[in-house]
Amino acid sequence: MEPAGSPSSEIGPEGCCGCISEEDVKCGCATGSVLVSQSIEPEHYMKVIDHKVRQKILIALSYMTMEEPVSIIDLSEELGLGYHQLNYQLKNHLIPYWITRYEKKVRGAHQIFISPPHQDVIYFLLGAKSHLHIIDPLAGRFGKLSKVGTRCDECPPKQVQACLGCIKENPCMPQSTHLIEYRKSILLANSRPIPHMPIDYFLVCTVMKNLTQEVCMINLRCKEAYTRYSNNRLKKEE
Repeated sequence: MEPAGSPSSEIGPEGCCGCISEEDVKCGCATGSVLVSQSIEPEHYMKVIDHKVRQKILIALSYMTMEEPVSIIDLSEELGLGYHQLNYQLKNHLIPYWITRYEKKVRGAHQIFISPPHQDVIYFLLGAKSHLHIIDPLAGRFGKLSKVGTRCDECPPKQVQACLGCIKENPCMPQSTHLIEYRKSILLANSRPIPHMPIDYFLVCTVMKNLTQEVCMINLRCKEAYTRYSNNRLKKEE
C-alpha cells in the first residue's frame, strides 16, 4: 500500500522532475508532489543543526503532514514530548519551519493544526566558499551538503537516471557554457561525486534563483523515495 500523499509510481514525460511555476501550484495544475527550496537565515539554521530534539520535531512534522496538517497535541504524542515543551520549541526556535493551517475544537478542546510551509521542502544556506548547508526534514539530513549528501543518494539507479534525464532538459537549468561551469564549480566546492544526483541540480538551481529572490520547485513522482521516507518513524529513546 502506498503511503498517504505519495505520488504515483509511474515515471513519464508528464511526471518528470522539472521546475514548475508557483502559479501552477496555486491553481492545482501540478501533479505528483512538489519539492520546494527555501533559503534559511544562519541563525535559524544554527538553532537546528546541533539540536537533536529540534531535528526530530522537524522530521516528525514532515512525515505526519504529507496528507494533511497535524495538531500540536498529536505531534507531541508522536514525539513523546510534553505539549508545553513542544509548543515552546515551535514558537521560540522553529518559527520558519511551520505555519498554522487552521484551529478547531476537538472533543471540546481547542486545537491548533500546523504543517511545514510546503508539503516537501529543502531549506538551504549558502555559506563561505560556496559551501551549501541543507536541512531536509523528510530525508532526515541536516548539515553540510558535502557531509550529509542528498536524498537521491539512496535511490535505485533506475529512478536516479529517470529523474536526471528530466532535470537536465529542464528550462530552469540553462545549458550555456557559463552556467554549466558555474554549476560544476558549486558542486565541486561541495565535494559532490560525479555523476551528479537530481537533487544536486535542484540545489544549484536554488542558489541561482535565490539571487533574484525566487524559489525552485520541481515536480516529483518518485515512489521509492516517498515510500522510504514516509515509513520513517522516530525511534523513541529508552
